[in-house]
Amino acid sequence: PRYFPDGSVQVKLEANLRQVVPEDLYAEQAGPPRPIGAPTAAPVGAAVSTGASYTGLIIDARGTGVQPAMSPKVFDPQTREVYGSAYVSREFTVSQGMVGYAKSVEAAAQTDRVKGNPAVVKAVEAKGANKADLVISQGDADALRTLAQQQTFLRDARVMIVLD
Repeated sequence: PRYFPDGSVQVKLEANLRQVVPEDLYAEQAGPPRPIGAPTAAPVGAAVSTGASYTGLIIDARGTGVQPAMSPKVFDPQTREVYGSAYVSREFTVSQGMVGYAKSVEAAAQTDRVKGNPAVVKAVEAKGANKADLVISQGDADALRTLAQQQTFLRDARVMIVLD
């Protein structure tokens, strides 16, 4: 511990979050994961093509100032959630966490979590009090919602975030 003149104390802790995921993280989720909603507009110009089969998702968040977190969320520009703990199977989250982090798109693509044919989207900003949540373009969000109805990589927490 580190003690400060104003009486406050700073303590550093380390814990393996892959071993224990708090039950209250899933308090809102009753039963199977929620399906991601239907798209609100055609994914014109989206980085995700709905015609392909993907093994995971890489979100390139470089330049956004995003911070790693245990349970980040991904939103569209209207702050509607595209990905978060309510959409993921608890089994996968406990075994591998909500997301993985890497320092480059190439490094992320080589992880077992998304290896094969991952979709890649660019984050447009980090948000939230801790800058742990991401916003992606409307086209990418709509395409991911469509893909979530056809494929399981989001439900299986096969998501990597690329940091600076």
